[in-house]
This record gives sequence, structure tokens and C-alpha cells, in this order.
Amino acid sequence: MRKTATLAMLLLLASAPLAAQSLDLGTGNTGISIGNSRVWNGLRINWRDDGVELVNGLNLTIWRAGRNPDFMMNGIALGIVGPDVGVLNGIGLGLGGVVADDGINGIAV
Repeated sequence: MRKTATLAMLLLLASAPLAAQSLDLGTGNTGISIGNSRVWNGLRINWRDDGVELVNGLNLTIWRAGRNPDFMMNGIALGIVGPDVGVLNGIGLGLGGVVADDGINGIAV
């Protein structure tokens, strides 16, 4: 039953418009976020980043990103297709590459 509810929530978030819609487990933009949260501290998991502003922690993106020119990533950015940020401070890993429009201060693979 729990797996079905979790899958339904993930499908709902994936099919929603790319506005800042997320399931946030925590307070004050801190904790675990599933979806397209704009500002987050902690673990953030999203299908496709779009319009993200700031993440401090671990960001996991499944698909190719939308537009994120102001995205400051502090920590670890993981992407199956590849993370796409404005500035990366930390580590970026992506199967399809790592994109940082304004610079990388750290390691990108």
C-alpha cells in the first residue's frame, strides 16, 4: 500500500507543471524535498529542475534540466542526464555531463 501511494505521489509531481511544486518533509526549507522546490537545504530529488534558485546539500535530478540561470548549488549535484546549474560549489556528477553557466568551484565529472 505504501509503495502504491508513493508511486502515485511521484507520478503526480512528475506530471504537474514545472512550477515550484514539491512534497517537502521538513521545516524552514530544510529536510527532504521531492519535486521542484526553488530553495532547499538537505536532500532534494526531482524529475526535472526548472527555475531553481538555491540548494545546499544533495540534489538528485533524473532528467535534463529546464532553465536554471540563477541556480546556486552548494554541495553535491547528481544527474542521470546531467545537472545544469548557474554556479556549482562542490561536486557535480552526471552521465551526460555537468553544466554550470557561471562557473564550477570544485569537481565535475
